[in-house]
Amino acid sequence: MSSKGPSNTATAPPDDSQADQERDALIASVAQRIVDKGLAAPAVFFLESSKPLSFLTSQAMIVFEPTAHALFDTTTYTRFQELLEDRENVERLIVSIERKEDERLTLIHEKKKRDREDRKQRKRAKVSSDE
Repeated sequence: MSSKGPSNTATAPPDDSQADQERDALIASVAQRIVDKGLAAPAVFFLESSKPLSFLTSQAMIVFEPTAHALFDTTTYTRFQELLEDRENVERLIVSIERKEDERLTLIHEKKKRDREDRKQRKRAKVSSDE
């Protein structure tokens, strides 16, 4: 007897890890652009205050999509709009911004510390050469 029903061959489930990697890469990219422009604090403030409205924000992005496509990459804009539909992704973006801002501030602090040490060494070298 031949069965006309669905076949018993297993189909591979969608690769969630690849989707997660793409999501994380997009979040990291957006976070880096925000930090590079010096907008970490206002962005975190805005995202924290609008987190309960994240779905509405993503829907508003659909309304502005035709205009935004003139300014932004179409695929990235659409992916970011879809990303904002989930509050967990908004939290991931906030955490990523904060982490990247902390890294930036740490690098600045370390550079200032090295510069101070270099100035002290040059000053000591100058004093010892004057003697």
